[in-house]
Amino acid sequence: MRVVAQVIREKSRPYDCIGRWMGDEFVILLSGVIGADAEKVAERVIAGVRGTMIEVKNEAPLMVKISAGIASASRITASTEIEPLIQQARQAMAHAKQAGGNQVFLVFV
Repeated sequence: MRVVAQVIREKSRPYDCIGRWMGDEFVILLSGVIGADAEKVAERVIAGVRGTMIEVKNEAPLMVKISAGIASASRITASTEIEPLIQQARQAMAHAKQAGGNQVFLVFV
């Protein structure tokens, strides 16, 4: 988890908000980024994680798959409920996993 978290941090912008959500899920808040631009950031993260070899003592290196779900909202205000956006992104991520992983699924809300 630490190695993946580090790659996510390295492939994100310095001012993006990154956190661990549940289990092996991370959330990245990309302020000022919508749609295709968010997809590019996610693809950069996926490429970085896919290109990272995770060594385990006395075992073969781990092959990590990563899937990304994006919920893109055209307007977020102080009264916007964040939880529904995260749930939309989690559903999008589930679609990406079902499609084989190492990819991005984007929904507009």
